[in-house]
Amino acid sequence: MQLMRFWSALLVVSLLATGPVTPARGAASVQTRTISGGAQVVVNGQPALSLRTSSGGYDAAQRAGIAAKRISDMVAQKQPASKIRVKAHGGMVSVVWGHQTIANATAAEAKAQGSAPHSLASLWAERLRAQLSLPPLKLVQRDLTVPVGETRKSQIIGYSTGPFTVTAEPAGVATPTVEASGTLVVQGVRPGVALVRVSSPDGTDQISVTVAKYAGRLVTASIPAEVSGKSVPADVVAEAAWRAARVTCALEPGARADVTLAAKPTAMSDSRTRQTVAAIVKMSGAGYLDARVPTTVEVIRTAAPTMPAKMLFYSNNPERVLHPQPLYAAPLTPNESARLLYHHQNGSGQKMRVSIMLVNTSSEVAKIHTIGALADPRQDPVVVGYRAGAQFLQDLHNGVGYDVFLPPKSRSILWTGILDKMETASGILQMRQMLGGNGVLVRVLSEPAGITRTAQDITPAEASDYSLSFSAHQYPRPVRELSEEYVAGDRWLFIRVGKHAIPDARESQKLDGNYGVIYKIDLTISNPTPHVKNVQVMFDPTAGVAGVASMIDGQFHGKSHVVGTRELPLAKYTLNPGEQRKVHMSTVPLAGSNYPATIVVRS
Repeated sequence: MQLMRFWSALLVVSLLATGPVTPARGAASVQTRTISGGAQVVVNGQPALSLRTSSGGYDAAQRAGIAAKRISDMVAQKQPASKIRVKAHGGMVSVVWGHQTIANATAAEAKAQGSAPHSLASLWAERLRAQLSLPPLKLVQRDLTVPVGETRKSQIIGYSTGPFTVTAEPAGVATPTVEASGTLVVQGVRPGVALVRVSSPDGTDQISVTVAKYAGRLVTASIPAEVSGKSVPADVVAEAAWRAARVTCALEPGARADVTLAAKPTAMSDSRTRQTVAAIVKMSGAGYLDARVPTTVEVIRTAAPTMPAKMLFYSNNPERVLHPQPLYAAPLTPNESARLLYHHQNGSGQKMRVSIMLVNTSSEVAKIHTIGALADPRQDPVVVGYRAGAQFLQDLHNGVGYDVFLPPKSRSILWTGILDKMETASGILQMRQMLGGNGVLVRVLSEPAGITRTAQDITPAEASDYSLSFSAHQYPRPVRELSEEYVAGDRWLFIRVGKHAIPDARESQKLDGNYGVIYKIDLTISNPTPHVKNVQVMFDPTAGVAGVASMIDGQFHGKSHVVGTRELPLAKYTLNPGEQRKVHMSTVPLAGSNYPATIVVRS
């Protein structure tokens, strides 16, 4: 018995001393290797069975060596892999090949691998049959997509041990090599498709390799996103953040970028001047590889520019758009504020896209501070004009805005939407160019609904942007400042809003209704009587159905529809005898409404 154990141990030592067991070429590659807690038998480059326990006086590595020798012997005898099966005998389950036992799945072995003896032996047998059926040479990844300038790999399996040679046709698209470990490595050189062939004395395999560029990349670290206002809502913070992330993208021709925020930002007030917003930038396009790049944006709250608008851009001609056409264009003046009011109804009989964009035709980066409201399209032109004006007036009062960065010779979409039949798009924007020189302009376009645009688009400026005829409806000094007094008990005070039309820059036409003009009214009310008096501020829709939006002493007051001869109460004041009060009010004639209208003060 001791002599038998001696010769068995000598056999195992001999097997392990010779390293990998490799039979004659044209059969199979069989090797052993050490793993954490045990050993493996590797057949044709893939693990066939793992051993972790001792059995019959042999440790895991010795058992793996014995199994490898027996597999090699059966291959050399050209025994078909179909004869590999599982056999239960004497309380043990084994993998056998013909009459040869390859390995035993003992109870201890199965427990160590979290399995049952029969299940473990079945797994070993299945793997052995599959791996012994491999051809001499096979590439695991059948199709590779490789970015230009990067590498991708495909593992080579099979019984061939090389040497390997590689070719790629046509030349110049990809450069293939084979690592010493037996792995194909392909480097992308230029966009195209190549056939990569790997050959050895035992056989050949080939795969298709597609080399492509990424749709884009982030060319700079994210620029700070600047917002303004006493209290900046979360949606304004979010828009500033994704716009700042978007402007750092460099896209391939025809590609597009989409920015999503990892979480919704929080509002920013006096107690919070900075926050970091995480974003994902996805760049994609036909013929390109998608790129998903994480980035962060530092959002900074600053003071809003206080300079009032010096020019009103009035985009309402035609109000009802019958076919796709350019609707408005006007230049911004550096370091001056301009206000855009647009209000257009789709009268084409089919869906139509309307887009508001900033265009930078210069070679400098431009930065435009923007305050305003861009209302979603609606069937009721009075409602959509009210929604835009009401939000604009509140944001203007509170200084709520954000910065838009424009790369040189580029377009940036501020708003775009599809208008159904007879829907109206409306908005009011106040813009001040804070950075950059001449050559920045604002455009309003109506286009076929099939044209694809998103609010995140930044695209190259087009030829038409350099040869525009600017629109005539440009009105200087779009602010009316009024000082009024009312004495309780006297005749009612009537303040006309929109009656005295302001002229355009050439004084060739006037803006009937003064739509988009800000009225700042300083009202003094007094009660010289010995009695308590109630004073009311009312809105009278003098010219017909109208909406009203107003800020009175810092509070918003408004309504989308005021109809008939009954005035709408806006504010009420109780004055003691001899009391005097200052009331500060601002309002704006709303697009879609009927102006002139009247502010009535009475007691």
